[in-house]
Amino acid sequence: DEILKCLDQSDVMLFPYNEATQSGVATLALNYLKPSIVTEVGAFKEQFTAQSAMFIPPHNPNVFAQAIIELCNNVSKRDAMVEVIKQEKKNFDWEKISNDLLAYIIREAYKNESANS
Repeated sequence: DEILKCLDQSDVMLFPYNEATQSGVATLALNYLKPSIVTEVGAFKEQFTAQSAMFIPPHNPNVFAQAIIELCNNVSKRDAMVEVIKQEKKNFDWEKISNDLLAYIIREAYKNESANS
């Protein structure tokens, strides 16, 4: 409950990582439609796009701070990012994922069947 309260009260999510693999918190940011500022490490480029997050070089606190100021002061940019996140979030819908997986399995099965004929 405490995490959800924090998410509800936030306008922006910050990920000032120096190194990372993948972040479950990034998934929360997308799920709760939170524009994010992330460092260019780990799998963030796979989780976010340039339209849903601001990418900052790691080990650069001054640039990160400037991005925070910019995004906090620019409501229209945050709103535009939220609209992009809404669209991107559809790619993580379980129905879409399962339909894509089923289509892939059918394609591969057909491809293998054709190769064996």
